[in-house]
Amino acid sequence: MPHGFVYILVSPNSDHIKIGRTERPISERLRGINGGEAYAAHGPWGAIRLRSCHGQHGRRERNAPPFY
Repeated sequence: MPHGFVYILVSPNSDHIKIGRTERPISERLRGINGGEAYAAHGPWGAIRLRSCHGQHGRRERNAPPFY
């Protein structure tokens, strides 16, 4: 099964949040977001919540605490 992350990102330069998922390391994904044309102008973005997940539908790990 694929392993990845679900994340919530915030930026001091934006009133919005970004929620997404990735199978890459979160540091690599953040570099891509902060360097990409669509989000760079509103960055820098940083992760405030991160959850490790597995499976193709991002199911929570068994016995993992709630995602708040």
